[in-house]
Amino acid sequence: MTLPGCAKLCDNTPECRGFSHHASYKRCQIHTQEGDISDLSDKWTTYERAATAEKSSTRGARYLFDIPSAPSQHQNRRRRQAGGQHRSPPIRDDVAETRFRRGCGAQPVFYMPPRKQVATTRIVGGSKVPYGAFPWQAEIKVKRNNYETHHCGGAVISPRHVLTAAHCVISHQMSDYVVILGDHELDRKDPQENRFSVKKITPHPKYNRETKKHDIAILELKEPEEAANLRKQSTYNEKTRPVCLPAAMPRPGTECVVTGWGLMNPNDDASLSTSLRAAMVSIIAEKDCSSAAVYGHKKHYYSEGMMCAGYLRGGVDACKGDSGGPLACRINGRFQLVGVVSWGDSCAEPNKPGVYTRVSQYIDWINEKMR
Repeated sequence: MTLPGCAKLCDNTPECRGFSHHASYKRCQIHTQEGDISDLSDKWTTYERAATAEKSSTRGARYLFDIPSAPSQHQNRRRRQAGGQHRSPPIRDDVAETRFRRGCGAQPVFYMPPRKQVATTRIVGGSKVPYGAFPWQAEIKVKRNNYETHHCGGAVISPRHVLTAAHCVISHQMSDYVVILGDHELDRKDPQENRFSVKKITPHPKYNRETKKHDIAILELKEPEEAANLRKQSTYNEKTRPVCLPAAMPRPGTECVVTGWGLMNPNDDASLSTSLRAAMVSIIAEKDCSSAAVYGHKKHYYSEGMMCAGYLRGGVDACKGDSGGPLACRINGRFQLVGVVSWGDSCAEPNKPGVYTRVSQYIDWINEKMR
């Protein structure tokens, strides 16, 4: 989107208080009274809406003035205390306050994978990402014969909880699982990588191995020994932050990002990517996903709890090793966890997009189990 287009979008949005525009990626982030302006990289230019804009019928950037950089959270707190115009809604409970303070769904390092028309590398059709671009990504390892192997992905949703697929956490004893946060390169320890044992595994009570229905689970992490005397929020750092839980299912055609360390070659189990990769995929309409040409012939396709993302032409997809990982959509400037990598026929084949657990279907269950 162009700068004038972003300005018009703000002018046409009554709750808009300003916006940020990224010239290289032609992306627009609207800021509203429901949240602070995010801390963005210096590649973004941030504008604040002038008071006269709300009273004028004229649309355009002339009613917005440039801010050199996005205000920090500390500056926003001072503005709120001083009665400034950027105000967030009242915090109703400790959980909401914690999530608000932690800035769920924010990228410390801005990156969006390029759109690709044909497959090049795995995540099929994906690309390497800079360290910290998707800080909610978790890696789940399994201990086998005195060594550890990559097993699945997951998504950080609270200081103590990781959301993943149920099929990832029912095959071994709880003591066999290790969760790595702040991970990027599988073949070496990253600067802000932290290891956690698992305190509790909660697969959905109706999960079915054969039908793949309700393929979702929550891992509760143990506090590391070195953090025993610290607050539980110590699991967060510059490279580890939570993704937001979704408010609703985005529309078909919404472009989202799937991340993981899946196979570079779907026919070679030894071809895991050593670096975290990301791919842009599109939400596929339910009528297309459940059609006879796609997955309608599958007896276990469960439309209420599953969703498809990718492209019917093929070429871009998650693959083996990405299971349990996040499908995150950038909505109103923050990433929301829309799906969990679940299953699919092969990888990136035409009419065989990735199938994900539809997270919005399980919000009540997730909130209940996180208490």
